[in-house]
Amino acid sequence: MVRSGEALVVRRTGGREFAVTVPDARTAAALLNTLAERHGKV
Repeated sequence: MVRSGEALVVRRTGGREFAVTVPDARTAAALLNTLAERHGKV
């Protein structure tokens, strides 16, 4: 982690996970979920 605050944990299809600190985790999660749905990954 580079800074404190909200974080988003991303779990990839291969099982790997990583965390990213973001100013607005809810919006970032919604964006990633929408992209995943469009590409049939959910």
